[in-house]
Amino acid sequence: MFREFQLRHGLEPISSDLEEAIINCSDYRKFIVLLNEAFPLIMIQKEFFSNVKDLNQFGLNDPVLVKKGLHAFRRWAAQLAHEKRCIDNVYYNYKGFVTYTFDDEEIRLKALKEFQDVPYSVNKQSSNIVTQNLNKLSTLYNCHLSFMYKILGFISHTETPEIVMKYNNNTFAQRVYNRPDDNDNQKLYHVDTFFPAIKWWWFPEEVKASEGAFWYAENSCQVTDSMLDWLYIESIKCIENSYDEWRGKDHKEGSFRASMEEIENMGFNPTPLAVPANTLVIGNVAGFHRRGDTIRSIVRNALHGSIRLDNPFYF
Repeated sequence: MFREFQLRHGLEPISSDLEEAIINCSDYRKFIVLLNEAFPLIMIQKEFFSNVKDLNQFGLNDPVLVKKGLHAFRRWAAQLAHEKRCIDNVYYNYKGFVTYTFDDEEIRLKALKEFQDVPYSVNKQSSNIVTQNLNKLSTLYNCHLSFMYKILGFISHTETPEIVMKYNNNTFAQRVYNRPDDNDNQKLYHVDTFFPAIKWWWFPEEVKASEGAFWYAENSCQVTDSMLDWLYIESIKCIENSYDEWRGKDHKEGSFRASMEEIENMGFNPTPLAVPANTLVIGNVAGFHRRGDTIRSIVRNALHGSIRLDNPFYF
């Protein structure tokens, strides 16, 4: 795939043998050696083999390397590493999300009551991280513990200290105050990162399509020819500061924004994940997604969290 990408854009291609060796490699150290052989990284090894996504970052904004396909290469290589790291999750790896609906009404009602003592916030704060607020969020903490082993397997087949720490530190009681026409940039279709990362939401209440549901373009977590082409063009526009103004600063910072037309041209069809109460949604946010619009002002409560690996190329 990456070789074909290079040929389409008139770049010097890697050999088919090298590409096949990268795809089939099962040893991490050898994998890194092969990546360096495929795309000589000059002075940016540290930046390349990290979760840094910002195109303002030294090395990652080098015009020569970007025009050689640096960011398309990182996306392709990180996807390969993810699939080696999570080889058993074929359905999730392809689709990009899974949902689980539970039937414990007592827990749901207790958790819903605890949200009332949490201020509105889309981000984690000292007042809403469940592991830091055991006294007032004890039910949500127990939910956090019970969901752990459902969630962590979608980021790594091995339970590492890193992912357990991030799970505990990043899970919080999120209260999104969603309003019509609020110019929320999270309502633009986007990817969070160049590499597969994970977010989850447990919704104690029903989430309707018309009231701020999570939208996801199924299968867009896959690396396709059209996606690589789009990413390549947009990465060049970012370092030349010629990208569309509506995409905002997040675009250049590595959370690429896309229009509906662009997403459809890549062959994807976003849909809202309207879910019943007591549903856990787990999503790969390297795929295109957005926060949904709402027809009325509403507060969407969720036990929410995320994990981005420090080294997304490791397996």
